Amino acid sequence: MISRVRRVLTGHDADGKSTIIADGFAANMKEMPPGSGLAVTELWETSVPADNAGRQDAGNRKVRLEPPQNGTLFRIVEFPPDAQWQSRPDARDWAKALDATHAPDRSSRDPMMHKTSTVD
Repeated sequence: MISRVRRVLTGHDADGKSTIIADGFAANMKEMPPGSGLAVTELWETSVPADNAGRQDAGNRKVRLEPPQNGTLFRIVEFPPDAQWQSRPDARDWAKALDATHAPDRSSRDPMMHKTSTVD
């Protein structure tokens, strides 16, 4: 069973004082592929320079593999217990779920462990 992640989103009110904007489960969770027990929950992303002005939810975006150009993303990846895997997972299914079909290398020893132009 996939765990839901509680996220508290803070910001600033009209007077510039800290305030809670949202407190609840993170909305952007994706199980890949459905029923696999592998899930990604996006908490937030930033551009560079990071901007914390306003009341935007920096985690309210489509779940995808790469962060924005020159940016960052913070996510939680939940892996199922080894006993739950019935066969070697197909990296192509994972990549498709994250709009990253360019990323996996099936010829590698460890699928989904790869270099990208954004982090390496």
